[in-house]
Parts: sequence; C-alpha cells; structure tokens
Amino acid sequence: MNKPALPLESTDTYNDQVRIVLVETTHSGNIGAVARAMKNMGLGNLWLVNPSSFPDEASYARASSA
Repeated sequence: MNKPALPLESTDTYNDQVRIVLVETTHSGNIGAVARAMKNMGLGNLWLVNPSSFPDEASYARASSA
C-alpha cells in the first residue's frame, strides 16, 4: 500500500497563513481564552475588530501562560 506524500513545506509556514479574527467581542475573557488556545496550536496571528473592553483583568487571567 502506498503512503501519502508528505508536504514539502514546514507546517510553520501554514500556521503563519492562518489569521484568527474576533469581531465586536463583548466578554474580554474570551479574547484571553482564544489567545491561549492559539498558542497551544502554534498560531500567533490574532486580529481584534472593535472589542468592547480590552485589555482587562479577565482577558489576562484567561490568557495565562499564553
């Protein structure tokens, strides 16, 4: 049985092409949670569009270790 070909490029280049966009967030803790999840997956391109309240303690608490 043939194995599928592996991609020639590193997955890091694919992660650089991913952009997470949060629009008009109303709970800043969600921004922190998304930041932490993104770090766990190797993503680092987070865009915020018109957040209602950021940064604040809730966002920093949820983003701990990110």
